Amino acid sequence: MERAVIYSRVSTVEQTENLSLPTQRKACREHCERQGWEMVREFEDAGESAKTINRPEFQKMVAFCTTRSNKIGYIVTYDMTRFSRNLNDYTNVKTLLKKSGVKLRLITAIGIQDNASGKLQEGILAVFSQYDNESRSERAIDGMKAAVVRGKWVWKEPLGYRRVNGNIVPEPTQAHILKQLFEDFASGNFTKHEIYERARAMGLKSLNGGLIVKQSLYSIFKNPFYKGVVSSPKWGVEYKGVFEPLISEETFRRVQMVMSGKSPTAKPHHKANPDFPLRRFVICEICGKSITGSFSKGRQERYPYYHCPNCRGVRLSKERFEGMFVEILQSVGCNSEKLTDFEKILQKRWKDRNVQALKHRALMEQRIKEIKGKRERLVEAFIYKKAIDKNLYDEQRSKLQEEEYMVNQQISELNFIKLDIDGLFEFARKTLTRPDNTWLKMDYQQRQRFQKAIFPLGLSFDGKKIGTTEISSIFKKMGAKIAPVGALASPPGFEPGF
Repeated sequence: MERAVIYSRVSTVEQTENLSLPTQRKACREHCERQGWEMVREFEDAGESAKTINRPEFQKMVAFCTTRSNKIGYIVTYDMTRFSRNLNDYTNVKTLLKKSGVKLRLITAIGIQDNASGKLQEGILAVFSQYDNESRSERAIDGMKAAVVRGKWVWKEPLGYRRVNGNIVPEPTQAHILKQLFEDFASGNFTKHEIYERARAMGLKSLNGGLIVKQSLYSIFKNPFYKGVVSSPKWGVEYKGVFEPLISEETFRRVQMVMSGKSPTAKPHHKANPDFPLRRFVICEICGKSITGSFSKGRQERYPYYHCPNCRGVRLSKERFEGMFVEILQSVGCNSEKLTDFEKILQKRWKDRNVQALKHRALMEQRIKEIKGKRERLVEAFIYKKAIDKNLYDEQRSKLQEEEYMVNQQISELNFIKLDIDGLFEFARKTLTRPDNTWLKMDYQQRQRFQKAIFPLGLSFDGKKIGTTEISSIFKKMGAKIAPVGALASPPGFEPGF
């Protein structure tokens, strides 16, 4: 008799209160019973994300299953999103489990068989699981960016501020100390060490309530938030905030001059260069350094080249170098016939998921109506009946606003039901069969992500040919084989650049 374990997961603690976990457990147990398997143990992660494998019960499960004395044959889980939302993690764990003879069984994809075709199907499910996760993240980030444009602070409250009714306001004690420190430092009468000692003497605390350390204080002095600006170097945005600033623009400017020793710091050099998408992605085999890109000045114009900045043993025109990369992409495309069966399976899974999503959305919309009803009754109790005072009114209104926001967030996460799934499959088909064409049509940032997804360890170049040691698991399962592409023959459609 085969021995199996069950793994269930929900991403938030709140979900543990509905039928999510019980539903997963019931479906997995029934499957084990139908198969005649002995269900040895159950593992559940409540309130844990599948973005990584650093989940307590997941780690215990892997350790338990890879202990040969336990003789586990199967891990049964509801669907791929319960198991992993990260393709690399999925591949690594699957490899580890395979060595111990442990197989993965997905309740929502029972038809997948244990053969080459089944492994490919499972790999595609892992890709879609990561896609779903990244789509959710992008929607959340888009919402945060929209709030930043309006001057909202969307991150954890900085030292000296607290959040009241969704807005950040100065916290009297710490804000007063910080304002005094900014003004003292701007005067030029204190060194960095002296202002740090002064901060400790004045009782400035860190966010966790302990004594503040030097680097944290210096980071505060460099943070434009305190002059009333919302900025994100990662997103490359900066907007005037809709909150009360702690200091003036002039005070902040003088502090930066003191911090630098003489003048404001120079604008940092950005490593990203849209003219060279393969920059730092390819390694020089001669010396092991990253190949870079730059322009050489000719008599009348500049010419782009990729080259090794260290050994100077590698130098090739941008056109030739990227032409060879496109040839490599051509070699990893899969046969379109292999995708047909997988599309049918995923179409069915998508429809089943939509049915559940629509039911859940209806429940959430009903909750929104109930919250609006509570808000109307609250206004009536405060304004018309005079049954509650303003403090209680503000407290209850804030709770209802927060509850409505959380429910709307859940509704927004269900927007995938509006996706053009046929269009998405068509895009996936084009991407998987002709990754070269896809790459050529992308912008710089898209190319960076795409090439990293296909070649997670990057590429290498020895001055004559481009090669790689590792390709994405999904392309590998499709039988893609990489043949080194040489620089001695001109790639089709590309003329020599030197």
